[in-house]
Parts: sequence; structure tokens; C-alpha cells
Amino acid sequence: MQVLDTLNDIEHCLDALKHKVEIIRGDLTGDLYSVDILMTRKEAAAYIGRTVQSLDRLCRELKIKKTYINGQPRIRKSDLLSFKGIEIVKTPKTDSSRSELENLISRFK
Repeated sequence: MQVLDTLNDIEHCLDALKHKVEIIRGDLTGDLYSVDILMTRKEAAAYIGRTVQSLDRLCRELKIKKTYINGQPRIRKSDLLSFKGIEIVKTPKTDSSRSELENLISRFK
């Protein structure tokens, strides 16, 4: 019973650590590969702390990729994170033969 309590405490601490790492990275979505949402130019500019004109210049210089949806320009959040220097890496699929704790530990190795 004491071992189970210890494992639960470790799992709780790892969850808290994961959340703090996500805060540091500026990404609160839960996992790094699910950040591929589309933003308007105004939202994207505010996200990176630049003006819309500055964002447009970065798009013209091909530093940030602009996508058109129904004729409207949109910017992927993953492109903005890459511009900010945050590398987006897909986490490996979880192995169902391992416990949740083992899967979580393997993500931080």
C-alpha cells in the first residue's frame, strides 16, 4: 500500500512539473503537437508581441507562413511557436502495455 501511495505522489509531482514546463514554453494546450490551431493576423501579432504590419513583413520574408482559409489569411500557432524558438516535437504514441506513469516518464527522458 505504501508503494502505491508513493507512486501516486510521484505521478502527481510529474503532472505538476509537466504543467510548469508548458507554462515556461508559453503553451498551455496540454501537449505540444496539438498546438496547430489557426489564428487571425491580429491574434497572431498579439501572441508574438508584434504589430500586424510587422507580422505581415515577417510573412513576406517567409519567416512565418500565412495560410488562407476561405480567402482569409490565417497563421498557424505552431509556426508562431517555431518563430519564437520553441521546437514542436510530436510525442511518441503511448504503449498500452505500460502504465500511465511509465508513459509519462518516457515523455520526459
